[in-house]
Amino acid sequence: MLHIKDTAHDTREALVNQWAAYTEANPDKESLVMAQRWKDVKPLNDLMRTVYQQRGLLGNENVTTDCVVSNQTLHFAFSTGERVRLTKNDYKREFTNGQQGTVLSVSQLKEDVRLTIKLDNGRTVNIKQSEYCDDDGRLHVVQAYASTVYSAQGATIDGDTFTYYSTSMDRAASYVAGSRAKDKAWFFINGQELDAQCGISDNGDKPDMATRLDVLTRNMKVNRHKAMAMEYLDEQAPMEAEQTKTKET
Repeated sequence: MLHIKDTAHDTREALVNQWAAYTEANPDKESLVMAQRWKDVKPLNDLMRTVYQQRGLLGNENVTTDCVVSNQTLHFAFSTGERVRLTKNDYKREFTNGQQGTVLSVSQLKEDVRLTIKLDNGRTVNIKQSEYCDDDGRLHVVQAYASTVYSAQGATIDGDTFTYYSTSMDRAASYVAGSRAKDKAWFFINGQELDAQCGISDNGDKPDMATRLDVLTRNMKVNRHKAMAMEYLDEQAPMEAEQTKTKET
């Protein structure tokens, strides 16, 4: 279940092909595709969406617009049947960041876009881009086929998960990605990232599996947890109290 490919393109294709085969063979099972960075999530979304359109599960309206998530501009196409995620809290409209649903209809209204979405909680809402957007007019809705590892925290998948692994993933992110599935957790790694990290690509040496696995192992052990000031103060307090007591004595 561990696959190391030579390029980002090959890694994404291998992951989506494995996911497509799994979902075709297991229609009653859940699945989840993850990546650490949105720059990896977006192309995975595009490939997965193509699979759904080929299966006849999506319409062909393909209304494309600028969307925003994590302050990044991403271009998404929307059709009927699209799985989408809201990306900003709007308490007046009772929208919650992370809420998901299915597009019932999509319309291009001159300079505006309107989506009718049935949320997973059963509520049907109409969203106009001009009303649910940031100051630059970017829509707070994105496709919801692949997700970030961060947003997958707390999820439990009754099936398999498929992770696009990058060297930015530390011990915590690797654990989150590897522990969402009740069944199997697949990892697909871009070997170029591993080679660049250990210097193989700079030296012109030919990559070998043993070296790549060693780099991968070291990455998965790295702890990038950042201690808050309060944690530091709590640790220092007993020591400072003891020092003060000694001085007074």
